[in-house]
Amino acid sequence: MTNQPNDPLTNLKQAYEAGAIDEVTYKAMAAAYVATQSGSGAIAQDGGIAAGAGGIAVGGDFQGDVYMGQPPVDDAEALAIYRRLLVTNCRRLPLRGVDVGASDPTGQKQIDLDQVYIDLDTTSTIDPTLQKMVRQIQSREDDAEQQTLSAIQAAIQNQRLVLLGGPGSGKSTFLNHLGLCLALHALEPDQQWLNRLNRWPQKRQQLIPITLILRDYAATHAQSNEPAAPSHLWDFIRERLASQNLTFAQDAIHDALEKGNALLLFDGLDEIPTRAQRTFVRDSVATFVERYPKCPAIVTCRTLSYQERAWQLDNFTSVTLAPFDREKIERFIEAWYQELQRLTVVTKHEAAALTKHLQEALQSSDLRDLAETPLLLTVMALVHTHEGRLPDARALLYEKTIDILLYRWEEIKIGKEKDAPTLRRILRDAGRENVDLKRILAQLAFDAHQQLVDQSAESKTLADIGELRLEKALASLHPNKSRDWANRLIQAIKMRAGLLIERTNELYTFPHRTFQEYLAGAHLASRPDFAKEAHHLSQQADFWRQVILFGTGRLVYVIEEPERPLPLVAELASAEAAKPPTDETEARIYWKRLWIAADILLEIGLNRVQDSAFGRDLLKRIRPRMASLIQTNLLTATERNEAASTTLLRLGDPRAEVLSLEQMHFCYVPRGPFTMGEGKEAETHDLAYGYWISRFPITNAHYQRFVDDGGYTNPAYWPEAAKAGYWQEGQFKDWSSKDFRTGPRHYGRPYDLPNHPQVGVSWYESLAFCRWLTDHYRQAGLLGSCWRVTLPNEPEWEKAARGGHQIPKKPLRVAAAEKRFATPEKGEMVPNPLSQRAYPWGDKIETERCNYGKTEINSTSAVGCFVHGQSPYSVEEMSGNVWEWNRSIYEKYPYPQDLKEQHAREKLDRTNVRVLRGSSFDADANLTRCAARSYFYPNFRDDFVGFRSVVAPFPLQPEASEP
Repeated sequence: MTNQPNDPLTNLKQAYEAGAIDEVTYKAMAAAYVATQSGSGAIAQDGGIAAGAGGIAVGGDFQGDVYMGQPPVDDAEALAIYRRLLVTNCRRLPLRGVDVGASDPTGQKQIDLDQVYIDLDTTSTIDPTLQKMVRQIQSREDDAEQQTLSAIQAAIQNQRLVLLGGPGSGKSTFLNHLGLCLALHALEPDQQWLNRLNRWPQKRQQLIPITLILRDYAATHAQSNEPAAPSHLWDFIRERLASQNLTFAQDAIHDALEKGNALLLFDGLDEIPTRAQRTFVRDSVATFVERYPKCPAIVTCRTLSYQERAWQLDNFTSVTLAPFDREKIERFIEAWYQELQRLTVVTKHEAAALTKHLQEALQSSDLRDLAETPLLLTVMALVHTHEGRLPDARALLYEKTIDILLYRWEEIKIGKEKDAPTLRRILRDAGRENVDLKRILAQLAFDAHQQLVDQSAESKTLADIGELRLEKALASLHPNKSRDWANRLIQAIKMRAGLLIERTNELYTFPHRTFQEYLAGAHLASRPDFAKEAHHLSQQADFWRQVILFGTGRLVYVIEEPERPLPLVAELASAEAAKPPTDETEARIYWKRLWIAADILLEIGLNRVQDSAFGRDLLKRIRPRMASLIQTNLLTATERNEAASTTLLRLGDPRAEVLSLEQMHFCYVPRGPFTMGEGKEAETHDLAYGYWISRFPITNAHYQRFVDDGGYTNPAYWPEAAKAGYWQEGQFKDWSSKDFRTGPRHYGRPYDLPNHPQVGVSWYESLAFCRWLTDHYRQAGLLGSCWRVTLPNEPEWEKAARGGHQIPKKPLRVAAAEKRFATPEKGEMVPNPLSQRAYPWGDKIETERCNYGKTEINSTSAVGCFVHGQSPYSVEEMSGNVWEWNRSIYEKYPYPQDLKEQHAREKLDRTNVRVLRGSSFDADANLTRCAARSYFYPNFRDDFVGFRSVVAPFPLQPEASEP
């Protein structure tokens, strides 16, 4: 930035600041001036169109983000120039600190995205319905491998797609990679760039990527009260093209939109500050894609944010990015060090050694869970590159990463004052050190984050930091408040570091939102009134959650004061507020604050929390409240599952019935008539006996007891497998290995979560577990010889789901170890008004009552999150979550009424397929009905199939043989 009073750019800037010209005019005039000069100035990347990480000269006709060359001769050349600029912006990772061996500040040795990019998967499957999978395996009996839907496949299959994911899950990187490959294919058709996009259809190979950063668009309409129209986004595109001196490409791009030859990439739907702006931006996107219906469109958004109606888009399919599995983590690490070897940062021998070391570290380190997030894996690779080891906490990881981004590796190693590099030397010229700069950046990050909820007119830049503001903040470090000194520091940060990126002229941002959140947390942690300030911010729990948690982590691991966050936990979960408020809005805040309090304890570390009586009391107070949290309908199903699967599980799930076999809850289903089937198949059946059915599907914790007790080695539990020839082959002995039993992880980590349903087990294994549990309960004195544990047959399952013609006025529920199994005293029975109900709770499907496709959890959920979907007998999750094995052979209705005939049909035949009931997390509404049925071969195993148990009288008839 020049400070000469007669400099045209300075005059333009002053006119803009005085309000004489608007932002668009200012940028266009600045770009035009630069274009007339022979490289005398530089306007850095814009980020509004084809956002990326820093400019690099392409053919000598780009300066930063502005085209400096000759006008094109036709539209084809205009589009080629546009694509070249897009490649420039998308090709480099926004982490300049990684070029540890480079001296060129323009980033000639930056990591290439296409060299380290790993294909992302979603949590959805290629064939979302069970029927399609049945057809795939009907011709064979071996296990069918379920395939996940990749992000690329989701983009191919859906004309309108919302790509969801958590912070750092790779949403923006995916858009950059997609745009990069399409642009390079058009520029270099012989280089097979589309091979990186798995089976990208030929009809879409010439699409022109148009990436739109939605927070930039929102900033241009911060105070607009007019309804959204397609012209608004088109005007935004034109203005950005003008600021990049690409006006000549405008007509060609508009023609591509009209003909359906453009790919619309909308990034960051969740990064909009106010509800009114969110609605306006959402409507702008919706009207724009309606105006150009032939153009495919992809929108990115954080998962939890998309639960809010203000962000949701009609007629868009949403999929959620899956975490990296072990294979992807290892592939990324290999690609990372191969790229550093290509850049001559490390030798071949060093690359091999570092690759092995990091892969092994992630297998044993507490940070291995973080490696499932692409951004954090990149950060860990970055830190590992420089230090040869990994820190043990998230806060330390970010702290070290920020140091690397601000001060290059060779800067850290230089010890002589005269050799000190630019950034450090500038600081020392003013008597300052690294800690002073980080303090200012932390304050700026906190203020920038605050702007996202600030509805004043000054919040046009949203989460960005204007250069004047940055200049003023940095000048405060100088003894004379020198703006010239601050400008030198800005130039050093901009050109040599990677923590602040100039996205457009005089507008800065952090490389990722989580860096901003960490620095904002660092500022919060530095406040003497940390607990009071964080308690105030928790009123907006979703928005400030990560900042508060980062602040806690910094207090614990960097400042080393682990006791300081405990008063905040006490405020968030005070003993006086043991019950939530009656007002729904206040109650939702109550539950969100409780959730943050629990996560703060985890951030501190449970061992440290329990070092004091104060901490132990807080832990004792919060655990049962978190168990109540997952049952409240004030939180969405997605939120309840996340709270149960992460926070509650790590905190220590206090629900004994979920983790203990002895305390497992069973619900009593009395004898009597009920309706089975629906429509033409509906019939009245009369079960002549009462029985117990497990309240939840069998969990991983329950099943692990069977494995640990040698259940796989006792042939008495496996007669069907022996008859089918599997036991002699020794196959089931191998299945006692968790790695073998679980197979590929398609939906996150359900097998590692004790409070999730056990999946990936065959009909043989499910029935073997039940036989083992019969022995276990009898040995414990909980089960008499006239009762047995087994799988439910179809009548037992359907009656438990729908209810009989009469149902108890007060449903009976009992824990096995408390009351033993016996026929309970008969309570008052009342007519069942919905004896032919479609779903366990009634006739209307609801996403908050069961985990099915539209709930969009896209994986198994922790049991107990859908209490409002229970059946008349208080049995939960009979619809959704996992399909459940029945002991019945699959046959068409009518089901045999005669019990003897029924048991005869349940005898084993290797060719008989067995019934599945209840549907799973990816099923449609039709499959979640009480009467819906499916089937698989008894040796089938996959991630959407589990089971529950019944305790039924045995033998039902003397002649009946046990199935």
